[in-house]
Amino acid sequence: MIGPVAIVFSIPSPDMYPFTENLTRDSYQLLAKLAKEKNIDLRFVLGEKNIVEDTFTSYWKFDGDKIVNIREEFKAACVYLQTREFDVLPMRRVNSPYLEEICLDKYKTFQVFKKFTKRTLLVTDSTSVDSLTTDLVVVKPQFGSLGYKIHIIKKDDFDPKNFLDEKYIVQELIDSSSGIDGLISQR
Repeated sequence: MIGPVAIVFSIPSPDMYPFTENLTRDSYQLLAKLAKEKNIDLRFVLGEKNIVEDTFTSYWKFDGDKIVNIREEFKAACVYLQTREFDVLPMRRVNSPYLEEICLDKYKTFQVFKKFTKRTLLVTDSTSVDSLTTDLVVVKPQFGSLGYKIHIIKKDDFDPKNFLDEKYIVQELIDSSSGIDGLISQR
């Protein structure tokens, strides 16, 4: 048996996101099933109350369709943080906070990969899209996933005042309807 491998969340129980979203819950359930097939002891640690120094005090596992709590102390062979709330843990981590930041912050992703991505602007009350070269633009949360709150609009219709309720970015639209050479074939 390999592990235990701990995936650590800041949430205190599985009746909260991500386990309340069917798609993400199903994804974690599939991950747990694949880990079991590969003889990996995968455990989900929920909430900082379950972390004492270098030891976890309880964890959650999938048992078929249910996620069950197991109250048993353990030390993980490695830890994957699925949160940005625990900057320092005394355990060996497999993910870097800097890499997580690049993955979670779309504007930071653009800054790191400017050479490979479409032009991206932070939305403020004075953002102008004049420098963008496409007729359609994509407006989406700076932090987010799964396609929530994404708007594809005509460049001329962009009004930054409509997107000030949270942090947004605006990007040139990549039209993949005819495919992207070497990446996506035509639909």
